[in-house]
Amino acid sequence: MIRLRFEHQRENLGESELQIRPEAEAPDGIYLIDGANLSTVGEWRLRVTVQRPDAFDTIADFPILVNLPPAPPPPPPVVDLNPVLPYRTPVLLLVGAIGLLLGALFLVQQRFRIWQGTGLLASLLTLLGVVFLLTVIFT
Repeated sequence: MIRLRFEHQRENLGESELQIRPEAEAPDGIYLIDGANLSTVGEWRLRVTVQRPDAFDTIADFPILVNLPPAPPPPPPVVDLNPVLPYRTPVLLLVGAIGLLLGALFLVQQRFRIWQGTGLLASLLTLLGVVFLLTVIFT
């Protein structure tokens, strides 16, 4: 049997103990146990006692220093993937007004023949100007 005793060196917390029984013996010689024995920060003493049948007990003391965990890193900065450009509104207004005026001018020159030749292009230019102006209004 293997006995692990934990004792805090500065504070009177008492002793805590973990035991590894022979039935838990690992074939590869590696033992795994878990517990909350190192519960506070500070200097600890770990006393390991190995008991074997027909042999003297083996005792060894190990100093253990438990530190505070490091502080978590600050969260990464939030990056806006779609930032609003500083001159977005004036550019939309200017392009929308120019498109609307040029489209209207070309439509008047074509005598409002919307679906023929240059009239179709003038209609699309007018529509594009209206869309740009509405984008400024509704955003």
